[in-house]
Amino acid sequence: MRQNFGCSFDIELLDSDGNTIIPDASDVVTVQIKRRGDAAVFNVDSSAPTAAGSSVTKATNAVSDKNNVLRVDASDVNFTPGIYSMMIELLDDSDSQEPKHADYHIVTVEGT
Repeated sequence: MRQNFGCSFDIELLDSDGNTIIPDASDVVTVQIKRRGDAAVFNVDSSAPTAAGSSVTKATNAVSDKNNVLRVDASDVNFTPGIYSMMIELLDDSDSQEPKHADYHIVTVEGT
């Protein structure tokens, strides 16, 4: 990622057997970017975009549309350059919106 530049990521959610998970209509996919021990500097979920327009679009089909798409608007990447963690969770409606840890990445934010 680059500070003050937009970007997008394709995110495929997999179960422990490597099968694609397609969120139900009432499930929510959340993405947080933060440094360990700090509050999130970026937080978005599939229920609503951020004020700047960053969003998560859920996958709809395990064959033709298996990727959830994270779109990050440039104005949402206004945090200090450095190394961050990106955590992706699935809030499963069939399990009382219990968060399921889906994926974890290290993200480097470069200065402009």
